[in-house]
Amino acid sequence: MGKDKIIKNLRNMTHDYTVLDDGCNTYKITFAKLQEMESDMFQHIHLENNIIFSRRIAKKAINICENLFRI
Repeated sequence: MGKDKIIKNLRNMTHDYTVLDDGCNTYKITFAKLQEMESDMFQHIHLENNIIFSRRIAKKAINICENLFRI
């Protein structure tokens, strides 16, 4: 199961991290930490997919061009 599906399942099971009215502090903190983890996970995925991966492609393209034009 992919990370995104795990996060979606957590969100569904917790009803979007909604703490019940009579929820104790441990419950509240746990849900807050789960929500924080979700945010961190999606930020990590974004950075990996849109920044790091793009840089690797750009470096590879530069290497290919350099090799093509060497005589």
